[in-house]
Amino acid sequence: AGPFGAPLGRSALVAAPADPDTGRMGLDEHRHVIRTIVEDPSLTYRQRVQALALAAEGVLEPPRVSDACAAALEKGLICDLAEGHAPYRPRYTLPDYARVLRDGSAFLELAPARTFDDATTALLAVYGNVPSITGYPVWFGDLDRLLEPFVADLDDDELRVRLRRFWVLLDRLFPDAFAHANLGPADGRVVRAALAVHREVRQVVPNLTLRVDPDLTPDDLLVEAMRTVVAVAQPHLVNHPMMVGDLGDRYGVVSCYNSLPVGGGSHTLVRLNLKEAARLHTGPASTFVTDTLPGVVELTAELMEARIRSLVEEARFFEHSWLVAEGLLSLDRFTAMFGLVGLAECVDHLQSLDGRDGRYGHDEVADALAHEIVRACAAVVNARPMPYCEATGGHALLHSQAGLDVDLELTPETRVPAGDEPALYRHLRA
Repeated sequence: AGPFGAPLGRSALVAAPADPDTGRMGLDEHRHVIRTIVEDPSLTYRQRVQALALAAEGVLEPPRVSDACAAALEKGLICDLAEGHAPYRPRYTLPDYARVLRDGSAFLELAPARTFDDATTALLAVYGNVPSITGYPVWFGDLDRLLEPFVADLDDDELRVRLRRFWVLLDRLFPDAFAHANLGPADGRVVRAALAVHREVRQVVPNLTLRVDPDLTPDDLLVEAMRTVVAVAQPHLVNHPMMVGDLGDRYGVVSCYNSLPVGGGSHTLVRLNLKEAARLHTGPASTFVTDTLPGVVELTAELMEARIRSLVEEARFFEHSWLVAEGLLSLDRFTAMFGLVGLAECVDHLQSLDGRDGRYGHDEVADALAHEIVRACAAVVNARPMPYCEATGGHALLHSQAGLDVDLELTPETRVPAGDEPALYRHLRA
């Protein structure tokens, strides 16, 4: 997969000519796309296979939506982040790996784990059979919690040797920066060995997050984490009590740092381009939240609902997956993600409609408008029912979407544009 989880082959698909009346590619155009992928010297074998699969999906009709929603998708007002025309697996899955270690797996013909090597072998076997948008697992689990019960017979040196082998295999088998592992918040031998190994091997995978809890995470463990951050810019840190308050103790930090329920995940991620939404607005900035924003939020939600229903009711993933059959995933642990991007450009454009040149991050009026927009989006997303999202009360989660490699002059999520940051404290307040 390419940056931010967009499947490779996207550029070829976007560049292919389409029928001006139907907007769909003909047979010759599809052949052109496939030939481009097959002959692309920059793609590995597996990347070619993934891109060819996406091209095959492009032959199918996408999930049915209204004409207004389809037009918004075509214009880039909303975006399905190259998830494909036929949703056949959730975007992000967080299997209950502890269950496999405890009970084994009939599908994978694995017995319950008894040793450290049993545990790492079982995890690698499951990882190779976990679906996601990238084709790789987006979550490796709470590795210290999973492996700590199996280290009593290993001294510290042997633990690090075996963990290092496991770490190298994760990177070589699943070479994607959005394959994530979690540690903490409690101390233990595995978390300390993992931090040491991570700064020793200096590799991209696993992308690592440390949960931090003032009551559970000792200061010297944080110091050890900071030594690793200095070496390899990881682990990322998450406020564990805050996340428990939002999602309960069974959550995982996955992919590009999304927090989702363990045993579930996210059906889809659809984003709203606030920059394009602002360009649709013709009145004063003060009326954007009431006159324009509700309509574009609903178009985004409509696309999300269509994709979710297609996955659950037509592809019937949850009726056929071995992960569901063996209790590693459950439909009632799933949600969906409503993404925002381009807040800075949105606010600056709305300011210009009022004859002001205030910039987001530098101007109190602009910052107040930005907060109003995000609060309004949050309120609508939280109130709008979303099917098969029981894990979060029947509605989607609001998500700061980090952007795509094809984005131009569009600031990710709610950030201040790179290179235009104000002084630190003002930046943090914005």
